Amino acid sequence: MVSDKLRRRLAYAALQKLYAKRRRDAARVVIEGKWDELSSEGQELPLGTLEYWKSVLGREGQRDPRRPLSGESLAALVESFTIDETRAALRAMRNDTAPGLDGLTTRDIKSYPIGVFTGYLNLLYLSASPPAHLLDARIKLLPKLQEKLLIAQQLLARAGMTINTQKSISLRLAASAKAKQLVLVPSGFQLDGVTLPVMGPTHRVRYLGLDFT
Repeated sequence: MVSDKLRRRLAYAALQKLYAKRRRDAARVVIEGKWDELSSEGQELPLGTLEYWKSVLGREGQRDPRRPLSGESLAALVESFTIDETRAALRAMRNDTAPGLDGLTTRDIKSYPIGVFTGYLNLLYLSASPPAHLLDARIKLLPKLQEKLLIAQQLLARAGMTINTQKSISLRLAASAKAKQLVLVPSGFQLDGVTLPVMGPTHRVRYLGLDFT
């Protein structure tokens, strides 16, 4: 004689197998109560089996808890820097009393025409990279950076990836011995827990059987 416990397990396994292959048929079996289609031996269902599965298959889907990305947020990825944003970033820069290696102070940078300076930043931003002669120096984050990093985090999370904001690519305002400049700090992206190497324009790497340049 088959125990009730074993019959419940067999019934659960039979419906689970059908649900994995044909979900609509599994739902119809539960809703219409036509269990004979799953049981070739005509066994009776354990008490409460259909009620249990009706509660499972009839449950409303859960809402995605992640915050949806608005059109305005996505637009921030491609919008140009405005004069107001550049002015706010310059105001946030500390007025150093001593000049840098190039002999220029923060006050000197702030003395440049704001419109020309903003246009220069947008030129570099839209070209996706600074000129080759711009290397390293004192650091100041440009406006929108934090907002762009947060948006990038959301986009990468939906693709199963993560971004290390402490080591991510950052457009920065800096000063060197030659000229005021923009620099890119090497990034640290991760895919499935594996840190992808930072590549320059001439670097090559093989990942998941594919060549990247």
